[in-house]
Amino acid sequence: MNKIMFKKGFIMRSKLCSFLLSVLFLSASCKKNDKQISDNSKKSTDKLTASSTTDSSPEKVMTIDHQLPPVSQLRRKKPSPRIKSVNFQNIKSSSTKLPHTKIQPSRIAAGNFFGKNKQLIYLSKNRIRLLNLKGQILAEKPAPASPRLVKTLKNPKTGNDELAVAWGRGRKKNTSVITLSIYRFAEGKIIPRHIYSPSTQRPDPVSLHIHKNKTLYFAFHINKYKVKIVKTSKPFVDLKEIGIFKMISNISTVNYNKKNHLVVSRIYGDKPGSPGELFLLSPSGKKVKLPSLRGVRGLLAANVNSTPEEEILIGDGWDKNYGKIARPLLSKLKLNSENKFEKEIVDEIKNNFSIIQIEKADLDGDKKIDIVVKGNNIIKAYFPSQNWKSYVLAKVSGFDPFVVSDIDNDGKDELLLVNPYPQTLKLRLE
Repeated sequence: MNKIMFKKGFIMRSKLCSFLLSVLFLSASCKKNDKQISDNSKKSTDKLTASSTTDSSPEKVMTIDHQLPPVSQLRRKKPSPRIKSVNFQNIKSSSTKLPHTKIQPSRIAAGNFFGKNKQLIYLSKNRIRLLNLKGQILAEKPAPASPRLVKTLKNPKTGNDELAVAWGRGRKKNTSVITLSIYRFAEGKIIPRHIYSPSTQRPDPVSLHIHKNKTLYFAFHINKYKVKIVKTSKPFVDLKEIGIFKMISNISTVNYNKKNHLVVSRIYGDKPGSPGELFLLSPSGKKVKLPSLRGVRGLLAANVNSTPEEEILIGDGWDKNYGKIARPLLSKLKLNSENKFEKEIVDEIKNNFSIIQIEKADLDGDKKIDIVVKGNNIIKAYFPSQNWKSYVLAKVSGFDPFVVSDIDNDGKDELLLVNPYPQTLKLRLE
């Protein structure tokens, strides 16, 4: 019996000793950790104190580094193809490089500016150059700022083309002044006439439209949100203000009720971030809202189906949440039996978030109007006379506009691009 009691007592004492040893070990380790933390905090305090006495730079903010899990365990979100830029690629088109110059042009134009042969105009920051198709510089001249908008117009007296250019600020030059200029060309000469230079808080031209080679409409920012529209007729001397509206993206003209009306598109409404709209502005100044989905960017009025009345083509569906909500819609508006415009969606372009530019052309040489559309990642051609059959001409990213011109005089229009390098695109059907 005594032996059994002795064994039980020994076991109890052993367990108690083990427990006391573990408590002492934990206590010692806690003290050690506390000492390390205090030492580290003291060192960091000393460093901050020393730096504050010797360095006059702003106070540094200390952050705690958290150890991240391995990269393989992180969820990688693939960027949406509609917002991801793409490399240039011909699809239903062939490319021909235009002459290379030391200074990359940011805008380009082509036409019969003098003589019988076609020439090129390269516009870059503070410079305008006239070239032949072989790349020889025929004339060049300093320019007011960075080229933003370019349109060609015909001089009825000489039969030669002239150039209307809206200059403004570039990406790095924010002190520029908006200047609207008309350029004439002669052999070895560039003859500018600056017709308008308003003082604005935001030197950004918005849209330039020439109606039947006679009347020029010009929209430009006067401050962050407000855009003014003015017009002038040949000889482009006196300018008349039409109106001021917020966040205008484009202007055009349409023949409605046998009168010329201005069409105005907006990417946003009167309140920042609110949906945009499309409206007509009558000669008397009356505003008539037209059907559209949210913000509108691309805009063109044309007789696409050889009808007496023009149709309005728009790129609508824009939203400030362009990664998820915006829809790149090509829509057309035409008059119904009640003499009101009704909207029909022609197409929604995949893997894009906006339609930026809409132009008419004759890509196949059949003397009928074709429509060329530029999205943020694509250039696409539509053929209204063939039930709106369409082809993707090329994949190309960016917001630089293209120019339509039959540069080789074969009866088929080409598209002139400046990015990724100066080149022409030609429809290729196989």
